[in-house]
Amino acid sequence: MIIFLVSSVLSFFGIQLLDSLTDIVRRKIGFIYVICAIIAQNIILILCSYFITSSPSYIILASVIAGTYGDSQGPMVLCYSYMSDIPHIDINKRTK
Repeated sequence: MIIFLVSSVLSFFGIQLLDSLTDIVRRKIGFIYVICAIIAQNIILILCSYFITSSPSYIILASVIAGTYGDSQGPMVLCYSYMSDIPHIDINKRTK
């Protein structure tokens, strides 16, 4: 329960920071950061399941890492912001 709470609260604030950060820098860098955070979370969770005697705080650390970069909502928000940045194409110029 605490893992979902930590991940949800951090992703709520992390998405807002990530979206404004990718407005300043390029969107591709935002995608790379989010994907790297999700991969790091999955590696930590796999290691925790392999070493069963490890501390449960590593699982919370994994949710903090992924939560700061938006967790699973991060790529979706970046895709929407990328689609909204596409310039409007005039229909008359497109058909000619």
